[in-house]
Amino acid sequence: MKVEVKLIPSGVDEDGEDRFLELDEAIISTLRPLLGTAVRKKVDEVKDTIIQGIVTEHVSALSREAFSEAFQATDHWGRKKGEPKSLPQIVAEVAVDYLNQKVDSQDRPSYNGKPRCQAMMLSAVNDALTGEIDKQLKTLREEFAAKIANKISNIKVT
Repeated sequence: MKVEVKLIPSGVDEDGEDRFLELDEAIISTLRPLLGTAVRKKVDEVKDTIIQGIVTEHVSALSREAFSEAFQATDHWGRKKGEPKSLPQIVAEVAVDYLNQKVDSQDRPSYNGKPRCQAMMLSAVNDALTGEIDKQLKTLREEFAAKIANKISNIKVT
């Protein structure tokens, strides 16, 4: 972006040099926020159009490369072990291992627990049932309270 400011002299001073009027403080205070806003707007436009395009291009190229490239697993000495695997294969294996990991009732890894996917399903069903039971109990309490209030109001004390 190129910004050009051209100052026009208001006359010549006693030495023959161009003389410029000093800008009034009111003009400066008015122009400062306008110029700041204009500059920020232009920078945002440049960022959105140019920089965002460059970043998107580079990130998509890197992600395509990472997802298509095969990675070789190694032991702690750097020796190859197993067959090379792509990133989606690695993610799938980790997800399967995570869901099949045995956990206790507090979702901590345990030797004698249930598989995590089973524990997650039990927890989800339990939460849904608990919510439904709570709703029904609230309704029954309200009905019971209304009936008791009706019975009490019909009691005549003599």
